[in-house]
Amino acid sequence: MTEREQIEELKRQIADRNARVMYLEGLINTPRTDEFFEAVRIEAAHQVERWGVEHDAGKRSEDWVTLLIYLLGKAARAHFDGNGAKLEHHVITTAAVAMNWWRRLVGVDMRMRPGVGPRNIDLVDQLVDSRGLNR
Repeated sequence: MTEREQIEELKRQIADRNARVMYLEGLINTPRTDEFFEAVRIEAAHQVERWGVEHDAGKRSEDWVTLLIYLLGKAARAHFDGNGAKLEHHVITTAAVAMNWWRRLVGVDMRMRPGVGPRNIDLVDQLVDSRGLNR
């Protein structure tokens, strides 16, 4: 294969990978309300992707509760505005927040770590392991 052919092959591979990334980002960054459990899982992944660890550093359980109440308020507003699509979306986002909170509590998925800055992750991992919470 010539150098030019190698370059063209690499360009094709990059274009293929870019198309795949755009497809996957479209899946997790598009609001879903069609099938509840799938929609909640996708929204939970979107929240981790969008907000990550740093956004939630310092949060405690009461902060998660406050976030849930805030989202319930948005759902109520959508209800009173007669916006069914927005209401369905807020139900999904609320459930996804609850899923991410639960995942953190039981150690199933620790990517979203409210209250834990990046430099404290090793300490939390040790604590989670000592309590047998990693699955």
